[in-house]
Parts: sequence; C-alpha cells; structure tokens
Amino acid sequence: MAYGFAVLTHIDADKQIDWAEELCRILKPNGVLLLTTHGSNYAYQLLPNKKQQLKEKGIVTKTYTRQGHRRMTSIHSALHFKKILEPYFIVLEYYEGSVHPDKAGEQDVWILQ
Repeated sequence: MAYGFAVLTHIDADKQIDWAEELCRILKPNGVLLLTTHGSNYAYQLLPNKKQQLKEKGIVTKTYTRQGHRRMTSIHSALHFKKILEPYFIVLEYYEGSVHPDKAGEQDVWILQ
C-alpha cells in the first residue's frame, strides 16, 4: 500500500501524468494506492478566469515561485483526474471531498489499484 496525502495537490498540472506513470511504476502488482486531490470543493479559491479554465480543461494550477511548495495548488475536476489515472490504475473507490469531508479534510480521496 502506498499513500500520497496532499502530494498531487502541490504538483503542477503539466506534471500530473508523469507522476501517475511513476506511481504506477513503483507500485507492486495488485498494490493499492491512496491519493488525495483538491477537487471541486476548492474551486471557491479561484478567480473567475481560473474557474473557467478548470471548467474547460479539468485542472488548474495556482502557481508559486517554488515547485511543490504548499502555496502552489492544483485543483482537479474528478472527471479529468480519472482520465489521468485510467491508463495506469483501476479506480477502486472515490470520495468527493465536499460529500465526505471527514475522510481527508475535504480533499477528494482516490483508492487505486
């Protein structure tokens, strides 16, 4: 089992597929991966143009001077993130943060194999 709690939330949108590939590479066969992402529950933080980008592209990154810094945030639509994951993983369970805030502090939770 591997956990990625609030990791992808601080990775640039352009790097998300690279991270999915690497996580798939290192996960043992039949291993389980738990990831959290900032989903639609975090869209309120965005300016109108960024909300539109989220709607159109499914992901938006609030940039910061340092990659991976806690102030750098990527917000995903669940549909977009699922499309990133599907070539590498089976989605066993998904919990939307706004519906299940108790699971991971309002972040979306993805359980993958």
